[in-house]
Amino acid sequence: MGIISTAIALGYLLAPVLGGVIYTRIGYYATFGITFGVLAPDFLLRLVVIEKTVEAHPPPTAVPLEGPNGVLWKLLRTPLAYAIVCAVFLNTTSLTILDNTLAIFVQEVFHWDALGAGLAFFPPLAPGLLGGYFIGWAVDRYGTRWPAVVGFVICVPSWILLRVVTHDTMGQKVLFAVLLFGVGTGSEIVTVSTMTECRSLCPTSLAMGFAVFNIPLAASIIFSVVSSTLQQSGGWSLTTLIPGLFSAAGILCAVWFRVRGSKASPEDGGDV
Repeated sequence: MGIISTAIALGYLLAPVLGGVIYTRIGYYATFGITFGVLAPDFLLRLVVIEKTVEAHPPPTAVPLEGPNGVLWKLLRTPLAYAIVCAVFLNTTSLTILDNTLAIFVQEVFHWDALGAGLAFFPPLAPGLLGGYFIGWAVDRYGTRWPAVVGFVICVPSWILLRVVTHDTMGQKVLFAVLLFGVGTGSEIVTVSTMTECRSLCPTSLAMGFAVFNIPLAASIIFSVVSSTLQQSGGWSLTTLIPGLFSAAGILCAVWFRVRGSKASPEDGGDV
């Protein structure tokens, strides 16, 4: 999961920088050309992926897979599933708020252009790019509970202290970058932990486990609209306070996660 998150962070890191350079040097419509240029090879690569073969007649000793309704019913009765959904929603919503307000903030306060706004995404994405593998190693070694708790704990002060960045000085810019790095570090730890916990939630139905991970991702889109309203009505202080409160609530969700070596009961979701 750490390696996967590194690849995701690399894409998120390059996109704002390339978008800023292309917009500044070439223009608005050229950015869409790059987008379609990336989607085309992605579509072709998906067609040439060699999937794992599945036996048409599994051996008699094989454990039969449950239908989607049976797995879904067990997930609905699993407290751990609700904890994962809430943790992913809180973490993803916080990042969604940052994605929608960061560029506007640096343009208003630091007077950066499109390229500078793209580079502003480097500090929160750098932890996933540079440390995704090591975060995955830590989750494998210590389990998902305490890394997730630590991740949310790091996010709380990092989010709330962003409110002190209010004017254009070098010290404020350095502080801004450090706090964004803290946000990225905590969020990356939480992301790897929740992805791993989703995988252990449905050991015999991995796709269903990752479907649980994607549900709150889709729900967080609502805050794409709300975040702009927050910044206009409440300012930067309110915009950074809400993700901090979300991260504090995420600590309670992470406590439900399993520790390393613990066996989950059916009520916890281990036999789903």
